Amino acid sequence: MSETGSITFAGRTIDFTVTRSEAARLSITVEPDLTVRVVAPKVHSLPEVIGRVRRRGAWIVRQLDDLERFLPKQPPRRYVSGESHRYLGRQYRLKVQKADGPCAVKLKGAYIQVAANAPEDTEEVKSLLDDWYRQHARVVFEARVAEAIDRHRRHGLRCERLRLQTMKTRWGSYTATGTILLNPALIMAPRACIDYVVIHELCHSVVPHHGPKFEALLTRCLPDWRERKARLETTAKI
Repeated sequence: MSETGSITFAGRTIDFTVTRSEAARLSITVEPDLTVRVVAPKVHSLPEVIGRVRRRGAWIVRQLDDLERFLPKQPPRRYVSGESHRYLGRQYRLKVQKADGPCAVKLKGAYIQVAANAPEDTEEVKSLLDDWYRQHARVVFEARVAEAIDRHRRHGLRCERLRLQTMKTRWGSYTATGTILLNPALIMAPRACIDYVVIHELCHSVVPHHGPKFEALLTRCLPDWRERKARLETTAKI
């Protein structure tokens, strides 16, 4: 069962997950997606683990800084007509216009059309678009989770609850209470990539860590998960 922790080092908040093992030593890994993972002996309390992580704070920050230098920089969104936005892996052009009635967002052809009270108000446009993405994410994610559980029922995959949660460095997470957290930004990725994240998190309902047993289960459920993971990393950014 995974735990979570957080430290502040040099003014920077570092969130991490803790997986328990029979190993005698604690290990820390900083993943390419900036996720910090800790494997700790079962005998160590969470406060002890946090203390150990804090002592390695300087090293963790150096690893994060080095990895961040290689992450592609995303230009700031302007939320104006003509700007490119993704939905389910496809590129659409934003078309912002004055609302004749209630404000609305809809997909039409190659465009995401936003009808706003004040089209020049980028904060209003952003709010409308964010709400639209979140609503669609909820519908799509619930359907993908339900289908994955039904398809892989023999493996015991389960989900007590699905929640949408914005995360800076993760697409998804599985909590100790059986809740799956999915980043609403994942709705911009192709369906195959969404299914990879969904099944990855569902596999944690059976195997909480990322060891060989987890990888074997994920491979049984999704033989091409490595290709989907690589596609996600190259086509979608948080």
